[in-house]
Formats: sequence, C-alpha cells, structure tokens
Amino acid sequence: MNYTLHYNRLIQSAQNRVIGGFTESHHIVPKCMGGSDEVSNLVDLTPEEHFVAHQLLAKMYPDNSSLRYAANMLGNINNKKYGWIRRAVSCNMKVANPMANKDARKRMGESQRKKWADPEYRKRQVESHKGNIPSNAKYHLAPPGQSWCGKHQEYLPVSSFYVDKARKDGLMVMCKECYKKLKLSRKNKNG
Repeated sequence: MNYTLHYNRLIQSAQNRVIGGFTESHHIVPKCMGGSDEVSNLVDLTPEEHFVAHQLLAKMYPDNSSLRYAANMLGNINNKKYGWIRRAVSCNMKVANPMANKDARKRMGESQRKKWADPEYRKRQVESHKGNIPSNAKYHLAPPGQSWCGKHQEYLPVSSFYVDKARKDGLMVMCKECYKKLKLSRKNKNG
C-alpha cells in the first residue's frame, strides 16, 4: 500500500474544505521532522481523520520513534471509536467545565479572595515561594498593608509609596525614597 499517497490525499482534501463541528489541528509535516506551528503547516481534521493520519505517518516512517509514539498515544482502538471518545470528551468539557459557568467562576473568585484575606494564608504563600517568585508576583503576594519595592527588593509599608492610579494595586513600583533618588539622578544627568 502506498501510505504516502493516501496521506497526501487526506491532507489535500482537508485543506480544501470547511468542517462544521469538532476538529483537531494536525501538523502536516510533524514537528519531530522539522515541521513548524505556522498556519501553512496546520490542517483541521476530524478525529477519525487525525487518527488515520498518525497511523499513516507511523507506517510511512517506521524508524521514527516519535511518530510511532504519537500514533500509539491516540490509543489502541479504531478510528471510529477514537472519534466518538474525542467528541464526547469535548462535549463534556463544555458542560462540566466550571470556568464555563459564570456562577461557578464567581464562587471560585470569592473563595480565592477569602483565602487571600487571611494574613496567615498570605504569609504561608509568601514563605513557600521565597527565592522563586517571578518579579511581578511579588507585588501580588505582599502582606496586608505592605507593597514590594523593586529597588529595595523587600516589602515596605504602603505609606512608603506614592499613588499610581494606572497600576492595579494603585501604588508605584518603587518606594518614595527610591523614586526621589531616581528623580535626582535624572535631574543631575540632564543638567
């Protein structure tokens, strides 16, 4: 059987149509073979076609372990069963996904706000992340009544900061002392 011919026909027919309903994105030239994530290298396939495409690729390139692995990950089932399972999971995620429900999102947000209102919880979070906090997270993990000064690299009382209405927390990223030093150095630099 000419697997390459069948694969090319499958891809060409998919490129020349619009599918209504659930689709899966497929890399025409697999990433493990130098393919990219560019739109020109992607095609929308039905789950059944996607299953067959990976089976064909594995047969076209039997020595490529990545292609064999990808085909195996689709499951040890036939393409019809695979398609049914993928559609069922997709449908279930639309219904059961808590983030798709406005009330659930609201409850989750309230729950998180309650947690972060507790000073002990905030302290535990800050302690557990010490040393590996992304720079922007330091502003959000600040203990109550304090904010992070990027220049001092420590938390300082909120009263030590000027107001910056453009920022989410309403405070500048550096304390008053650091801001004054910055203004002075700019003034000296500009003459």
